[in-house]
Amino acid sequence: MDGAYFRRRGDAFEATELTRGPWNPAHQHGGPPAALLGRAIAARAGEDAFVCRLHVDLLRPVPIATLRVEVETRREGRAVRRYRATLLDAERTPLAVATGLALARFPVTLTALPGSGAPFPTPDESAPFALPFFGEEIAYHTSVEIRRAAGVWGEGDFTAWMRVRCAVVEGEAPTPLERVLVVADAGSGIGARFDADGHTFINADLDVALSRPLAGEWVGMHARTDANADGTGLADTELSDPRGRFGRGTQVLVVRPR
Repeated sequence: MDGAYFRRRGDAFEATELTRGPWNPAHQHGGPPAALLGRAIAARAGEDAFVCRLHVDLLRPVPIATLRVEVETRREGRAVRRYRATLLDAERTPLAVATGLALARFPVTLTALPGSGAPFPTPDESAPFALPFFGEEIAYHTSVEIRRAAGVWGEGDFTAWMRVRCAVVEGEAPTPLERVLVVADAGSGIGARFDADGHTFINADLDVALSRPLAGEWVGMHARTDANADGTGLADTELSDPRGRFGRGTQVLVVRPR
């Protein structure tokens, strides 16, 4: 694992070039900020809780700069805990806001059904793939590994495996939640069904719901991105790992000509 999306600078986080998105070289891809916010909410929730849903509103383009995260507790019940995290720039302008839902872990005895596994080829059976719309040499796309499992990119539903190849915060191993959030924001690009060379499709939000933690490093993504003539769109991504399906991500899109 080489590099990191963010380096600690006291109580702040300095973004690196690996956060760079595809639409503007000065702005971040949505995945690293989402993971940074999810990291903060998970830390507040504690190890005895599972963050099962995270909704991120991307209020402004996130610059490749030094940022801060503030977390507040909305409610901590015996079973359900709710939090809000805000990403701020140096002038304390809110750039993104995440609301997180965490469930307290509690042992229960269930008759578990055997896992069916992901309904598509494994990472080892899938071919290397690269998203074609990144223009910079060093950016988000160089921080992840992608393998095509099924489909033809740009022509319909597309299925790929993705895994992050760097740390979210320098010196820390990525957690299962961080691994999911880094790549879930790429669902719109994985499932694009229109001319990506002639259009930008920037998501205004990211919503991720999970039934359990990610098993391993690879996230399977069966994605479909729809765009409309009025400049709106929606990306819908089913999330799997080698054990089977474990979550879903959605993104509301702003579609514009390049």
